[in-house]
Amino acid sequence: IIVTPQDKKLENYYLFRNNFINCSHTIHIPKIKFNIKNVYSRLYNNKVLLTSKTEGSPQVVKEAMAVGCPIVSVDVGDVKERLIGVDNSYVAQTRDATELADLIHKVLQINSRTNGRERIIELGLDNKQVAEKLIEIYSQIPKPKYLK
Repeated sequence: IIVTPQDKKLENYYLFRNNFINCSHTIHIPKIKFNIKNVYSRLYNNKVLLTSKTEGSPQVVKEAMAVGCPIVSVDVGDVKERLIGVDNSYVAQTRDATELADLIHKVLQINSRTNGRERIIELGLDNKQVAEKLIEIYSQIPKPKYLK
């Protein structure tokens, strides 16, 4: 899956198109109405390429990790920290198309799931741990006087 911002030109797609024109494993989805079952189903059966110029903590990376989907990304946001110790997932040193193509080729050759789910749990980012943290935070907020 090539993930690009929907509100920008698909410059990243065109940059990589020549490298993957004959690759049956690559899917380009320029616009899609996201339904969570659809997203997880697509992630489980594919690979993620993230070429964003700016990110904070990209949700697609965490979702891909949760289902064991291999990831190739540029060094953006917290992706490098998230992928420490995750098998068959890589962060490129540059934004060079050749380097990214080589990493994608490596992922396709290995053709296996990742241990991303274990890393998500280790980082405390699975649904249960996030929900527990939110409950703890919300329970510490004082009630307004009119609710007492």
